[in-house]
Amino acid sequence: MKEKTVMFFSIFHLPKYQLFSIFVLSCMGISLSIYLFTSIQDFEKEKISFNLKIETTNRVLALQEKIDDNIDVIKFIASFFNASDQIERSEFQKFTEAVLQREIDIQALEWVPHVLDSERQAFEALTRKEGFPDFQITERKEQGVMVPARKRDEYVSVKNRVRTNKL
Repeated sequence: MKEKTVMFFSIFHLPKYQLFSIFVLSCMGISLSIYLFTSIQDFEKEKISFNLKIETTNRVLALQEKIDDNIDVIKFIASFFNASDQIERSEFQKFTEAVLQREIDIQALEWVPHVLDSERQAFEALTRKEGFPDFQITERKEQGVMVPARKRDEYVSVKNRVRTNKL
């Protein structure tokens, strides 16, 4: 066995301690490279995670701002209703027209009047005069067929769309 060891050292023509030093330095270099690689990799992962959190926070804040803007629009329209005794379809259309042009996130604003049974016939007649000749307050039957609504104390007329914003 001694012969093989001597032969190995004689191949490089270096003494034993120099080969050992080269081996130790090589191991240290490899270890340092692995350490630096993992450190840089961890740093990059943290950087990516931090940037993702910032981007996510920015998007959440932008979304919250859009929602707040839309809530402000709803409050604005509610104040219009609270300040008026009675609002007609044409008034609602004029009032909301600018909102629909400015707020692209709002797809539609609908005029949905509550109609007492005692006002039903007059409401249907007025709506027909306003450009909806076949209008009547209806309800859906079990099969999905629309029929005139049965007698109730109050009706909510939901098919009085004023305007839809096209996206």
